[in-house]
Amino acid sequence: MPFHLRRISDRRSWSGLRSEAIAWDEESEIGKIHGHEPEVGKSILVGPIRSNDIWITTQVEEILEEIRTEQVDYLRFRTKNSEYEWWNGVHPKERDED
Repeated sequence: MPFHLRRISDRRSWSGLRSEAIAWDEESEIGKIHGHEPEVGKSILVGPIRSNDIWITTQVEEILEEIRTEQVDYLRFRTKNSEYEWWNGVHPKERDED
């Protein structure tokens, strides 16, 4: 099931089977993958597995909302620069609007 990332300010979005939470080593500036969901202190990368059409955020500063059901894992979070939605499954708020 694909992962989705949407920037709230302009609703620009990225989707793909690749989602990585990246912890950065400040000395070497090399990132290490630590799971696939947004987490405070880590950047999140979303996009296709075999493509350069990806987006990577700055480090997550705060998780603002979390919804977990059988149909979706959804997190809304804030970075230094922006606010985002990340989900895997049926977007919970768009489903409610139907």
